[in-house]
Amino acid sequence: MNRYSVFIISIICFFIGCNSKINNKNLSLDLEKEDVIIFPLDSMTSYFNHFQVVEQGDRNLLYMLTQFNNRFVVYDIETQELVKSFEFENDQRNPISIGEIPPSGFSYVNPDTIILYDFYKQQIYIGNENGEKDLLINLMRKFPSERDNWGSAYQSAEPILINDSILSITASVFTGNEPFHKDQKSDLYINLNSKEVWKENVFPEEYLSGNYYSNTRLRPTRAQDKQRGLMYYNYLNADSIYILDIKSGDRTAFYASHIDKLPSIETSSIDEFRTFADGFDSQRIYNNSQGTFVSVFYNPFKNQIIRLGYPGIVDFNNQDFKDGFYKDEKTLSFYDAGSYEFLGNVSIEGLGYDFMFFDENSFYVAQIENNKSEDELVFTKFKYPDF
Repeated sequence: MNRYSVFIISIICFFIGCNSKINNKNLSLDLEKEDVIIFPLDSMTSYFNHFQVVEQGDRNLLYMLTQFNNRFVVYDIETQELVKSFEFENDQRNPISIGEIPPSGFSYVNPDTIILYDFYKQQIYIGNENGEKDLLINLMRKFPSERDNWGSAYQSAEPILINDSILSITASVFTGNEPFHKDQKSDLYINLNSKEVWKENVFPEEYLSGNYYSNTRLRPTRAQDKQRGLMYYNYLNADSIYILDIKSGDRTAFYASHIDKLPSIETSSIDEFRTFADGFDSQRIYNNSQGTFVSVFYNPFKNQIIRLGYPGIVDFNNQDFKDGFYKDEKTLSFYDAGSYEFLGNVSIEGLGYDFMFFDENSFYVAQIENNKSEDELVFTKFKYPDF
């Protein structure tokens, strides 16, 4: 065999190997259920707005914001025991409502610093575990007619302290009646000392100037890599995940669209857009007739980024939905946080609250089918996929 033949055979083998590797990675892996963990609930904790896992000493605690009385309940994740509870009074001098309806929420920094975001009053408080709170800023009063300077706080889009004096608020959007404009930015930054407010982080190019998008599609989710000082941004219409270096402000991106999904609905007609928002049925059709990327997570144990995607439903029908014809199925796409290499997909059904947390070898989600009782909150424990 001459050298030319050896070379050709080597090239063919190389491409066969590469194609095999790529195809394997596009296959969805099966999830292996390991167990369930159950948190007992009382009569005031039947619904949750917002979760956050907090490491305190040798324990991992799950902070849960409940629906009633701005009340927090805190559980030990390992034992599922209630550790403590506290609440923030909704008084006339400092009225606050953070638990009843999203996108109000919180961000726990330490026992003396809990950022509380009241979306409907556009008030941000700094509270503590004694139930005390001080008003930081009222954005509705500061910007009465500039709604692009109003923000929100919800699961996977919490306020984050950039440093001792700068607070970052994501999901700062125009009302749905305003067309998207070039160079529109998604985040508010607030100086805690001077109360100065400014905008950062331009939306990706997938968002088209002059088109109309629902507010939910203009609210990115994000996950923090504290060790490396990075923030991973998930824009619902964007194919890439964006990486913000918190210290330098530099932003990069990597391609992260590895699911088959329906295209985003685009319209430059305000009348057509208003039909999408005309009642719950129309909103449901709008949301389910297009694909999206719902959220992003960071697993520090595996140094991996996970993106939660929804493929959308072809010819979505409201009556079929009400009759239970459709499965609530989403896809988790996994990426190496060092190389940004795509690792693989897993499908998951009925993921509640768009929330998950991790340990060394597993991840936990609150599946809707397991949470029909008001007396307990059930998290399903899955073995972490082996890529």
